[in-house]
Amino acid sequence: MIDAHLAEGSVGEAIRQFQSYRRALADELGVIPGEPITTTMRDAMARRAPLRPRPADPSRAQGSVQN
Repeated sequence: MIDAHLAEGSVGEAIRQFQSYRRALADELGVIPGEPITTTMRDAMARRAPLRPRPADPSRAQGSVQN
């Protein structure tokens, strides 16, 4: 499922699937995911675009003069 989400470009969904998988492994078996899937997810998260703050509205800046 994780690979399918990544192939579709659904990085967020792949991350959610990985977190569910990781929790199930830990809760039910007491183990953590192996290096191959962990590396895949680390790479996917690095490709995910970071959230950027919205640019400030120059008309609302302190000290601006409006005509």
